[in-house]
Amino acid sequence: MKNLLRKYLPYLNFLPLTVFVGTARYKVLLSEGVKSNAWQDPFYYSAITALVIIGLSLLLKASLNRFLLSVNVFLIGSAALFLIGNQYLLSLLSNYSGAAFFLAILITGIITIFTPEGFTGDTSLSHQQNVNISFLLILGSVGALIWALIFNASGTIVSIAIPFILLRLTSIFLISRAKKKKIL
Repeated sequence: MKNLLRKYLPYLNFLPLTVFVGTARYKVLLSEGVKSNAWQDPFYYSAITALVIIGLSLLLKASLNRFLLSVNVFLIGSAALFLIGNQYLLSLLSNYSGAAFFLAILITGIITIFTPEGFTGDTSLSHQQNVNISFLLILGSVGALIWALIFNASGTIVSIAIPFILLRLTSIFLISRAKKKKIL
């Protein structure tokens, strides 16, 4: 059973985001519309799913994809804000969701840089390569956070999706380059 879970865990890492998108689509877009508390259930359901996936990963001693871990940190943190119920913080989350998302990535990057795999999550790189690439990705996260603040009113695709995709592609490029040429 452990081997089966370990085999499919990389795919299960997408489950919290899938739960969020599915429940948000149903609760927010199809049934309730944009009410102040309409996002509460999607964040709760996805946070619970994220905690289960993280728990399974820790139990199986499996490495987590750092970018999906960042998404899970955002989902868990957002659910915690709904639990706390502080209207000021919920208003900040609502108005600056892109910045909050990249803040979660930045926090994850800073914490994971001290692990053997760094922010890259790649065990095949040397420790120094992981630290160097992690540092560059943290700088990229800061840039994405600033981008999200500047383009906050431009919608989700411009303020969140484009910088997230660019950050992920940068990660893939840097890791690939470090593996091929053993640099960084």
